Amino acid sequence: MAIPRRLEIDVYVVGQQAADGTFPGATVTYIATHTMPPMPGLVDFRTGNVNLQGLQADVNYGMDIDITFTLRPSMFDMYGNPVQAIFATPTALYGCLLVNPQGKPPKAMSATAINAVKIMVDNDNAEEKRTTAERTYGYGLGMILPAFNNYFISLDPTVLKKGPPRKK
Repeated sequence: MAIPRRLEIDVYVVGQQAADGTFPGATVTYIATHTMPPMPGLVDFRTGNVNLQGLQADVNYGMDIDITFTLRPSMFDMYGNPVQAIFATPTALYGCLLVNPQGKPPKAMSATAINAVKIMVDNDNAEEKRTTAERTYGYGLGMILPAFNNYFISLDPTVLKKGPPRKK
């Protein structure tokens, strides 16, 4: 049985509270910190877009891929004091929302909170069993600031897309 591929992405968020109490202009950077097998160039560090169309075929790994996001926040209140930021959970909006182009949850995919700052998108369905439309899905990450009445910050939805594997 083929081993699922793994992609780990750190999500760096930096921001400071404005005088009106909001957190405008937070910057977000996405860094692929670990892949198995090595899969360079999958993540756009500015947008978080993950392009899986160029995955190489590998006899040891299947086309299923588990993507783990780890939140690395540097948030501050208006006085410069650190502010805790965590992924939103189902009880406080959504930490990760998965949708296909029809706006429905994709088949055999789920998002699971591992802890307050780590979410895994699990893709258990073999690619060849899905239509082209089902291979495209969006994920929207969100975080909250518990000390500020769960102030919600969207981390901009991005799109993942898988095509058939490329031969080596």
